[in-house]
Amino acid sequence: MPKLNKRRFLGRTYARRQWHDQRVSPENESVSEEEEITQDNDDDIEFIHFANKIKINDIGDLFGLIKDKIGLKIVTVLLYMTLRHFGISWIKYDDFLKKIDALTTKTANKWTNIFLSGSFDEFISEGRGGKHILSFYDVFPDIELLAKNYSVQRCGAKAADFDAFELEKFIDEQFYMITDIKKDPNNSLIRSVQSCRLDLRRWGARFESNSRYPYFEGHERNDVVQHRIEFLRHFLPRKHSYYLISEGAQPK
Repeated sequence: MPKLNKRRFLGRTYARRQWHDQRVSPENESVSEEEEITQDNDDDIEFIHFANKIKINDIGDLFGLIKDKIGLKIVTVLLYMTLRHFGISWIKYDDFLKKIDALTTKTANKWTNIFLSGSFDEFISEGRGGKHILSFYDVFPDIELLAKNYSVQRCGAKAADFDAFELEKFIDEQFYMITDIKKDPNNSLIRSVQSCRLDLRRWGARFESNSRYPYFEGHERNDVVQHRIEFLRHFLPRKHSYYLISEGAQPK
């Protein structure tokens, strides 16, 4: 049997790892492979309305970023213990952990018991001392370039219907095309929605709080740009007819 080239070998390895992660038993889930904050009194007003701006997808994005840095188990246990500490009901925190792609509640409870029982070495033992595993884009930088360009183009299209789900499918298609691997229909997509949302943020995209569709500044759709121009043309000649709010302790 001829030897696989490095690209196809790494592709098959990555695909197998994704399939293994999908099928792993909740009892055996473990560590994922994969600012200074200054406060002043002026922040209190913003904090009052802050909860209205937080969406579950934003929490999931941050969770994905953290778990890539420190591992899935530790951050899940931290969240689980925090939710239990504040008396959040089982139904609510179970649903929350599922939505942000954390470990299951059953697994989080198991590791929490291990941590609280004093078995610290057992709690931190998994995943230590292993080999460094390359990230997806370390192995496939050309897919990252294609995906980024595709995202910018789709966000600039007239129909504002591009989202992380579409990017997830695009990356999956490119992966199997480049590696020349036949996809098992039972396999999940090669990159998760949460990872794709993080990709978009890393590439400079932003998410409005009332929309799941990302956008890139400087790459807005033509109809959006035209609407802004029309608004300014209407507003500027009539600006003296509107109330203006000045800055300072007592705005007018």
